[in-house]
Amino acid sequence: MKQNLVTVPTEITFLSWNLAMLERSAQAPVSWEQYNTEEAIRQQVLSIAPDIVLFQELPGIVPFIETHDMVKANPQSHSGHLATLVSHELMKGLIEHLAIPGCGLLTTFKNFGLTVANIHLSPGKGETKTRRDQLSAIIGGCPNEHIAIIGDTNTRNSEIKQIPEGHWGPFGGQLLVGDQGQSKIMRVELEKVNGTYQGAAFDFRSGFQSGVLRMAWAEDGSMFIGETNRGWGSAGDADEGLQRLAWNNHVPFEMKHVLAMPDGFEVTFTKPIDPETANDLSSYEISSFIYKYYPVYGSPMVDPARGNIKGVKVSEDGLKLRFVVENLRKNYIHHLALFGIRSAEESHPLLHSSAYYTLKQIPDGEKLSMDDLTTSTDESMPESVAEQLVSESEETPSSTEEDSSQVPSYETIQPLLVQYTCTACHDTNERKIGPPFTEIAERGYTENEMIELMYNPDLSNWPDYATAMPPMTIVPREEALKIVKWINSLNN
Repeated sequence: MKQNLVTVPTEITFLSWNLAMLERSAQAPVSWEQYNTEEAIRQQVLSIAPDIVLFQELPGIVPFIETHDMVKANPQSHSGHLATLVSHELMKGLIEHLAIPGCGLLTTFKNFGLTVANIHLSPGKGETKTRRDQLSAIIGGCPNEHIAIIGDTNTRNSEIKQIPEGHWGPFGGQLLVGDQGQSKIMRVELEKVNGTYQGAAFDFRSGFQSGVLRMAWAEDGSMFIGETNRGWGSAGDADEGLQRLAWNNHVPFEMKHVLAMPDGFEVTFTKPIDPETANDLSSYEISSFIYKYYPVYGSPMVDPARGNIKGVKVSEDGLKLRFVVENLRKNYIHHLALFGIRSAEESHPLLHSSAYYTLKQIPDGEKLSMDDLTTSTDESMPESVAEQLVSESEETPSSTEEDSSQVPSYETIQPLLVQYTCTACHDTNERKIGPPFTEIAERGYTENEMIELMYNPDLSNWPDYATAMPPMTIVPREEALKIVKWINSLNN
């Protein structure tokens, strides 16, 4: 009786490769090499020499690799086929395969109890449940407890990580969410109101060299940040990166918590706040808005409204601030902008002055009376805050006219490009998801034409780009004008 003998490997190497139907991805940087023929793919696989090759988005033909055997090619997923190739040595063992229709191909090595899942999950923002169901089917089809899931998950944001209690100063227990497009990490804290989880999001750390895709805690309490702009554009000047984020044991002046109240919000700070700036209503702005939820990519902010702050109350220890807001809107995102607040010691501004609270439920409970509130404005504003909030009406007509004609520098525009995620899709000189700014400048649009296209994009103007730009009505017109002036200045 012939037996299948194979040495149990101590290490297995994988190559997972989405071939994008052998066409250049719209998101691929121009500098990337293109492997669009069977021979080019063969040469690359031979140079890497992996034990197992997992292809996604094959156009129907499986490249011949003389060092490997094809185990199985799956029927078409949502885009192309899946195929798994195994080295001749591993093929000597007992192998079983199972196709998960539309999303996965399982290969089980019975000699050493491992199942390798080659996956290609459904894309799209609205397909989270579908991807979850597909993963459940893939895991449910595994005949043993050891499974390696490899391939294309079609997800953009990193997994959520919780800060362990006792780590990173006052932020222990809160959640961290990475953003690939803006190359940053946000901090999130949830509360349960009327049986519904809701809460606030704050910027935490930004300026990573590429899009944040994966976060992992190290044993010393620091965090590794895995980064890429593959599959989607990102801010930063690199195509990929591995960086480390460590706590420096210095507590910043930040908003620690934001809680919903029956008549507004309560903010807790990491350090006591200056009562003079805190009791001045001109130190704050509150507004609300919502997004359209529909199949088309992206959405502008819609139905915006300014919140009417009736008054504030500062706690005796200076660590809490209660807002009373007249027009809370259920199921809307509320933007709390605390730009005028200063710390009690050394008068520092908040490191991040914005919080975004998604108000699904308004809690029941006692509301503050007007007798408990401070309602003053302007008179008590310290000079440092007043200088920050100088209005355009205080400028002389000649200076305003002169400023409007000047082209802003890149140093002035760069924070706006990051804030409004322009750099997630555009670069100054290189093609990304969208055209480079220099190419846009060459079109010769007037300032008004370009602003109109920012607010109402027309993909037919750029037939060589596959991804439609979302309407950028989030950008105020005066800031949009600065951006288009800078873009047009690039046309030499």
